[in-house]
Amino acid sequence: MENGLPDYLKKQALPEKVPVTRKQKVAVVGSGPAGLTAAYYLGLEGHTVTILEANPELGGMLRYGIPEYRLPKAILDKEIAAITRLCHKVRCNASLGKDFTIESLKKTGYEAIFIAIGAQANQKMRIEGENLPGVLSGIEFLRDVTLGNKVSLGNKIAVIGGGNTAMDVARTAVRLGVKEVNVVYRRSRLEMPANAEEIEQAEEEGVHFQFLTAPVKASARAGKVASMECIKMALGEPDSSGRRRPEPIAGSEFTMELDNIIAAIGQAMDNPNLDRDSQIEISKKGNPVIVSENVLTGDLLHTEVDLAILATALEPDESSQKVSEILHIPRNNDGFFMESHPKLKPLDSPGDGIYLCGACEAPRDIKDSVATASGAASRANIVMSKGEVEIEGITCVVDTDKCVGCGLCVKACPYGANKLVDKKAVHNPAQCHGCGTCVGECKFNAITQKHFTDDQLIAEIDAALEDDPKNKVLAFCCNWCSYGGADLAGVSRFSYPPEIRIVRVMCSGRVSERLILRAFEKGAQIVWVTGCHLPSDCHYISGNYFAKDRVEKLQKQLPTKYGIPSERLKLNWISAAEGAVFKAYVTKLVKELKEYQEKGEFVALRRGNS
Repeated sequence: MENGLPDYLKKQALPEKVPVTRKQKVAVVGSGPAGLTAAYYLGLEGHTVTILEANPELGGMLRYGIPEYRLPKAILDKEIAAITRLCHKVRCNASLGKDFTIESLKKTGYEAIFIAIGAQANQKMRIEGENLPGVLSGIEFLRDVTLGNKVSLGNKIAVIGGGNTAMDVARTAVRLGVKEVNVVYRRSRLEMPANAEEIEQAEEEGVHFQFLTAPVKASARAGKVASMECIKMALGEPDSSGRRRPEPIAGSEFTMELDNIIAAIGQAMDNPNLDRDSQIEISKKGNPVIVSENVLTGDLLHTEVDLAILATALEPDESSQKVSEILHIPRNNDGFFMESHPKLKPLDSPGDGIYLCGACEAPRDIKDSVATASGAASRANIVMSKGEVEIEGITCVVDTDKCVGCGLCVKACPYGANKLVDKKAVHNPAQCHGCGTCVGECKFNAITQKHFTDDQLIAEIDAALEDDPKNKVLAFCCNWCSYGGADLAGVSRFSYPPEIRIVRVMCSGRVSERLILRAFEKGAQIVWVTGCHLPSDCHYISGNYFAKDRVEKLQKQLPTKYGIPSERLKLNWISAAEGAVFKAYVTKLVKELKEYQEKGEFVALRRGNS
C-alpha cells in the first residue's frame, strides 16, 4: 500500500496553495500519517496550520519505521511537500514537553491542538537480561538505519515478534549483511499479525522462523549478549485478542547462540509529560484513560482504553442542514436544531410557528420524544385555536417626512414588511419580525424600531462608557445567538474579564454605522459586533449578512475618515451554544486592549466626523 498510494495520489489534483480564510490557528503535534492527514484537511479548509515534529524530518513512522525498500523516501518527500504547501509553518526538532508545551501553544494563540505523537516506544519483553548490550529495540533499529547511524550486528541474530515491524527488522537485517536472521514468535504462523506477503517475502530472502517459541532469558559473555534461552509453547484457549493463548511446555527449554536480539513485540506512546501538561490522563502503560460519570451514583469512572472515539449517542440526519436553511432554524455544534430558549421556550424554534420535538433537538429516547411531541402539538394548537396572531412590540415605524424612497429598507427585509408606494416606504407591522436590519440600512434615519430606537441604544452606549471608557470593550450582541452565548457562559460559570460591556440588539443587522461611531466617540478602544453564524443561523434569515457588509465597509473607512485603525472594529459570529467560545473571544479582546494600554496606543474619533 505504501508504494501504491503515492501512485494513486499522482492522479489526484492536489492544490498548490489554499488561501487562509479562517483566523483560527491550529497546531498539529506530530507528522506521522495521522498528523499529516489532519494538517492536509485543515489546510484545505483555510486554517492557519503549524506542524511541530520532534524528529529532524517530517513523516513519523512513514519515514523512520518503514524501510526504504518498502517506501522510498523520495516518494515520501514529494507527498509530504504537497501537504506542507497548505501549511503556514513547519517546525522540526521541536519536542512536546521539552521545546514547547500544550499550555505554551495556547498562550501563543493556537485555538486548537491536534496531538498525533504516535507510538514511538518499544514494548519490553519482560525477560531477564533484556537490558544487556546487544539487545536492541526494533523501532530504534529501523530509525538508526534510516538516519544513516552506524548499526553493528553480528552474524546471527534473533528478532522477537510476529508483526509487520518484526518483518521489517528481519528483512532490513538481511540487507545489512547478517548471515542468519531468526524470527522468534510465540504463536503459530496462522496467528501472526504480519501481512502474509511480508512473511512470504521474508522467507524468500532467507529469514528463518521459530514458531511456538518464546524468549525466557538473555545471557551475556564478555559484557555483551551471547545467547537466549527459549521455551516451546502450545496454544490453549482464545484470549482477549481472539487468538489462542500460548502456554509454555514444561521441560522444553533450549538455548540459541546469538550475537544480537532485536525486540519488536509492539509499541506504546512515548511522552511521559503529556498527562502533566494537559487534561489528558495517561495510564502507566501509556494508554489514554477515559473519565466518565455514573449518572446514577455520581461517581467518576476511570477506564483505560486502547482507542477512544468521541461521538454523540445519535447524529442528526444529513437532511437537517437543508431543513435548517429552508426554515432558518439554527443548529448547535453537534448539528441538532436549537430551541428559542432552553428554559422559557424549550419547544419553540426561533422562527414563529415552528415547533421542535423528538431527537431533532438532541438525542432522546422514545419516552422523551413522545413527551416533547405532545408539548409541541399543544403549542401549535394554541396558535391555531386563537384565530389571530399577536405580534411583538418591537416592530418598525417609517417617518415618511424623512423617507427619500431609496428602497434600501425594501431590500433589507426578508419578510416583505417594507414596500415602496408613491416613492415612499410603507411598513406592514404584521409582517415585521423586529430584527431592525432596515433601520441599520437606512441612511436618513427615516425608520425607527420600537424599544430599540437610536436614542435608546445611544443612551446604553453612553452609560456603558461613562466610567473609564479607555479600559472598556463595547460589544453589540444579537439577542438570539451571541447574547445567548454570553448567557450560556454565565450559567456555565465560564469566567471572562470584566472589561466587556454589552449592548443587546435583536439582530446584528440592527447595528448601524452611527452606533459604532458613537461608541468610538465616547472613548471605547475596541468595538465588537457579533451575531449568528453565517450562512444560515440568523434568526432573521439575512440580518447577519447586512451586518457583515456594513462592518467591513466601515473598517476600510475608519483609518482615513475617522483616524481609528481598522483592527479596532471587530466582527465575528458566535452561537447560543458557544459559551466557551464567547469567553475565549472576550479574553482575547481584553488581552489586546491591555497591550494597547501598555504601549500607550489610545484612539479617539476625530472631532466633527461623528
